[in-house]
Amino acid sequence: MKSIKISISIVNHQHGILVTDLLSDLLKLNYFELEIIVTNNVDDYLVESYVMANNNIIYIKNIIPFGFGKNHNNAFKISSGDYFIVLNPDVRIKSIDFTRLVNYFNINQQVFCITPKVVDVKGNLEDSVRDFPSIIDLMVRFVFHRTKFYHESIITPTKIPWAAGIFLMFSRDKYEYLNGFDERYFMYMEDVDICYRISRKHGDLIYFPEVEIVHDARRNNRKKLKHFFWHLKGVFRFFNKKYIFIFFK
Repeated sequence: MKSIKISISIVNHQHGILVTDLLSDLLKLNYFELEIIVTNNVDDYLVESYVMANNNIIYIKNIIPFGFGKNHNNAFKISSGDYFIVLNPDVRIKSIDFTRLVNYFNINQQVFCITPKVVDVKGNLEDSVRDFPSIIDLMVRFVFHRTKFYHESIITPTKIPWAAGIFLMFSRDKYEYLNGFDERYFMYMEDVDICYRISRKHGDLIYFPEVEIVHDARRNNRKKLKHFFWHLKGVFRFFNKKYIFIFFK
């Protein structure tokens, strides 16, 4: 029987100890062969020294910073796994049942991507699963940090519209079929866009609440003006792809 390899792409933006803690978690997992790819998008000596001391980690160091999508697409190009996981740097994974996720892919050939249950450091459910947004939804979320929970009552694997890019597990062939992330986005809305394209391809994005990860969210970037403009640019790019009547959803 062919052994299964899972590639994991992590992009570091000076997350330092958060990344090294995550890498420590991943290196302890031995259920499948894991191919861990770390991209240092900005100089971070702590992460670089940790990675260089571990031969089991593939390291990419950018001379200039790239966007979310381009970084993960570049990692995919050098990866060799049967599955490709886009993973936030501020996540903790003490244990994870990759077998259940792989089996679900094998049984359901229309599945493009799977995302797990995401909780914060206190164990509270995060709003990682959502419907496709309207302009009003995005304004309320960005300005007031309020959101509607889409998935509180979901307890079994379920098809969903959109999952945040905290943990997205793709089968390799489906990621290739989608041509990965749209690199015209820089920092925001890439996850919305790729989930939308999955739906347009009549594929399934599955929320898998039986598998859980912890997200130690750090959102102070939203206070920076350049991040606001990246977000705004991403919003307009996405809605330019989608139907105009969604503005009035």
